[in-house]
Amino acid sequence: MSQKLTVECKVGDLRDELVVNGPLSEETESILAAIEFPKSLKSDVVLDLAGIKHVNSIGIRDWIPFVQRLEKAHRLVLRRCSPTFVMACNVVQAMRGKAHVESVCRGYECPNRHYFWVDVALGSSKKQTDEKVPCERCGLKAAPEYDADEYFRFLE
Repeated sequence: MSQKLTVECKVGDLRDELVVNGPLSEETESILAAIEFPKSLKSDVVLDLAGIKHVNSIGIRDWIPFVQRLEKAHRLVLRRCSPTFVMACNVVQAMRGKAHVESVCRGYECPNRHYFWVDVALGSSKKQTDEKVPCERCGLKAAPEYDADEYFRFLE
C-alpha cells in the first residue's frame, strides 16, 4: 500500500481537530507512536475519520493504543467516521474507545451504480433508518450499502 497514514492537527476555538487520512495498516504503528500532541491541545478533541479508506488487523492493533493515549488527557469526539472505520468498529468495539460519535459517513448506491457517502449526524437519537436518498449524480433513489441495524451496531 503506497499511501501513508497522516494526522493533521487543526486548531479550533472551542476544540481542536485531528484529521486522519490513509490506511490503518502495517505502517501505522510507527506513525501513530511518533505523534506528539501539542501541549496546547484543547481538552475536547475531534477525530475526523472520513479519510480512513483501509483497515486491517495490524492497523486496528496499533490504533487502539493511540486512542487510549489521547483519552488520558482529552475527551474524544469521532466525526465523519468512514464506512471502513465503522465496519471495523463493528468487529472491534475498542477502536472507538470511550469517544462520543458525532457523525458517520454512510455509503449509498443507486440503480446506475453510483456510489457516494452521506454524512449522518447522530445527535441524541442513535436509531437510524434504511430510507433511500437521492443520488448526487443522477437523482435516482439510492439505497444504503448496509442495513441500519448492521451498520450502526457499534453504537450500542
